[in-house]
Order: sequence, then structure tokens, then C-alpha cells
Amino acid sequence: DVFNYATGQTWTVGSTLTMDGSLGYATMYTSAASPDTFMGMLGLQLGIPNTNDQGLGDDRYAGLPRFNTGFSAIGDAVGFIPTTRDDSTLSGSFNLTKVSGQHELKAGYSMTYMTLEHWNPEGANPRGQFDFATNATRTFGTGAQTGNFYNQYAAFLLGLVGTANRSLQWELFTVREWQHGLYFRDRWSVHPKV
Repeated sequence: DVFNYATGQTWTVGSTLTMDGSLGYATMYTSAASPDTFMGMLGLQLGIPNTNDQGLGDDRYAGLPRFNTGFSAIGDAVGFIPTTRDDSTLSGSFNLTKVSGQHELKAGYSMTYMTLEHWNPEGANPRGQFDFATNATRTFGTGAQTGNFYNQYAAFLLGLVGTANRSLQWELFTVREWQHGLYFRDRWSVHPKV
């Protein structure tokens, strides 16, 4: 969901003086989940330790872990999902313009306040990821080749995991930032044509 709100005003104080200002607010909330999230903690249900949320009750860790078999992966292929992002921005500006002879003097101030709140345990996979060892099923010695995806698939069939990892996010990523700006300008018309 994205919402934007804005308002502005220009006030003519006199024949040579104007003031204007604007204020805006925007919010954005996005969330993404895997298609199998509704099926629960599948890794734990299959008896695979250290997968999903380990009993924390956090539904964002639900789904099937990823198994890199050498051929097409089984399970959640997208390591950055699930994710939630809740961002907002408040911005405003105020300007004062004075015309004096051949000069148009303008000064102003602008500010922006941004907030970001992200839950996004990127990297391995928040449900768990298993890479099967290509070296576990290959031959060694003179003339032997290095391990390949066939060896990795054989290791998968034998259950020989090479590496196992999982991404965790213990706290919400947050940003709070103020931005301020001041400026002054003199537009000088040397001549009506210059």
C-alpha cells in the first residue's frame, strides 16, 4: 500500500513579496511471502534440525528450506523472501521571494524526515539452505575430475550435506533520518534581454 498526501500555499504579501510553502507525507508498506508459507514450518515437520524458526512462533520463517541438488533446487529459491518494509517520508519547504529593481531575491528552507523499518533476513535463506557436497561422491587420484552437478545430485540422494546455513534477523532494521537545507539566491537581470 502506498499513500501520498500533499498540500501547498502561495501568499502574495505585497506587490514585490511572496511566500510559498509545501508539506508532503508519503507511506509505503510492502510485504512478500513464499507460496508455501501457509504450509507451516516444513523443515521442522520433516525433522530437519535448525530450519525454520526453531519454535519461536514467527510465521515469517515458514515454508520449505532450499536444497541445492545440482539440478533444479527444491524448496524456496528466493533467499530474500519473506520480507516486510514499512517506510514513510515527511517533507516540507518554505520560500520567501522579494523583487527589488533588477534583482529577484529568494531564500528558503527545506526539511525531510524519513523512517524505514525492514524485516528482510537476506543471504542464505531464513528457512534454511542445504548445499550437497560434490566432493563426497567423486573419484580421487590420477586422472580424476573435479566434482560436478552429477556428483552433487548423487550426494543429495545419499544425504551428504556439504554446507548448511540459515539467515536470521534478530531485530527490525530501522533508519531515522533528518535532512535539512537552506538556500539563498539572487537572480539579477542585467538588462531586459540579458
